[in-house]
Amino acid sequence: KIYYILGAILFFFGLHLTMVPFMMLSDGVIDPDFLIESLFMIVFSIPFLMAGLFVQLFGLKVISGRVG
Repeated sequence: KIYYILGAILFFFGLHLTMVPFMMLSDGVIDPDFLIESLFMIVFSIPFLMAGLFVQLFGLKVISGRVG
């Protein structure tokens, strides 16, 4: 069915958004010398994580048939 394909596309699109904080913070961004910049990077990346998880959840709901 088309729902499986659409759900998989949504799921894998959300996966990239979910990985943004891990890619941004993977080199240990918390530096005591640049505390404000470090906190900004953490706070800036949280909406990407939340949006990615939302899109992944929606994609899984489409795949399971609970939406649409």
